Amino acid sequence: MQASVNKFTFANDEVIVSIPTKLSPKLKAVSREIGAVEMHPAGGFQPVRIVANIVIEEEGKPGTALTNLGGAVKIKVKYRRTDLLAAGGKPLVLAFWDGGRWVSFTAAKHGFKLTAYADPANGGYATVSISKWGDPPISWGT
Repeated sequence: MQASVNKFTFANDEVIVSIPTKLSPKLKAVSREIGAVEMHPAGGFQPVRIVANIVIEEEGKPGTALTNLGGAVKIKVKYRRTDLLAAGGKPLVLAFWDGGRWVSFTAAKHGFKLTAYADPANGGYATVSISKWGDPPISWGT
């Protein structure tokens, strides 16, 4: 039996946040403005497309982002063929802005997994699992 989840979609269905109801039936994902991020950092992750800025809130407490979610929340982020082209043959990476630098999602820490659609020319998606979060924009890059 699969656990019950509440799903929230953003950015024209390119971002899907799945919050298990066991964490709290009153948690919700909310989209916020992207804000200021470094688009041309020296070294490290290089963004090609900022996708969304998602926060997790408790219903009845708008504007207050939860940082400790109490369990795993899944985020699925779709990538486009244009993201692959912008990567210029380099591996596509998903990262978040921590307020001072881009931090790549990893398999070890976030369960990061990149999956191409049956026709890779159509892009694909990544899945990550988070249990701590804040207010970070998410971007595809290299």
